Formats: sequence, structure tokens, C-alpha cells
Amino acid sequence: AETVHFSPVHEIHRNVPLLLLIFFSTPGVRADGSCDVAFDMRITKPDGGTYANVKDMQGTRQTCTPGGTWRATEYLKVRIEDSDPLGLYTVTASVYDKVRDIKIELSDKFQAK
Repeated sequence: AETVHFSPVHEIHRNVPLLLLIFFSTPGVRADGSCDVAFDMRITKPDGGTYANVKDMQGTRQTCTPGGTWRATEYLKVRIEDSDPLGLYTVTASVYDKVRDIKIELSDKFQAK
């Protein structure tokens, strides 16, 4: 097996894509072995405006084994275009485990240069 490494990104340049991925572990598992994780993702521009606001993205609805770690099925691709402002962008994700009925808020920032 090959090991994959992800490096956090805190600076991006115009017209260079950035993938925002969600990883989660230990989701609630139903009696049939299925889990149900979803998330919302919002990106706020440096001026406070909304760059993106995506609701109910799919984490997973597949069979899950207790104690495992998964990458969410869906992800968000960001590309700061020439018309977008430079500066500090804020990414907020709300991750919902619908089986355990819990919500976790995640937040990070990146600088567009």
C-alpha cells in the first residue's frame, strides 16, 4: 500500500485550484452497519461577503466499521479568479453525524495572494 500525505495550505495564488476535503472518524453506525454523515461548507471573502455556501454535502452513507477514518464523498474545489479579492478567506464546515445526532464545527483560513 502507498501512503498518501496531505499538507495544510495557508496560501494560494490566483487561478490555482484548492480542494477542500473533510475527513472524519468514528461515525455512528446503525445496526445494519451503515453510517450517515453530511456537511455544510461556507467560505467568506476578505470583505466579509460570501464566496461559497454549500449545504448538505455528502460525507458518506456507506457501510462503516467502528473506529475507521473516511474522506467525505464530496469536496469543494476553490479557485480564486482574477475578479476575486486578495486577502484572508475563512472556511467554515459544519459536519453532521446523523446517526449519533451530533454536529462539529470546523474552521480554518487561507491567504489569497
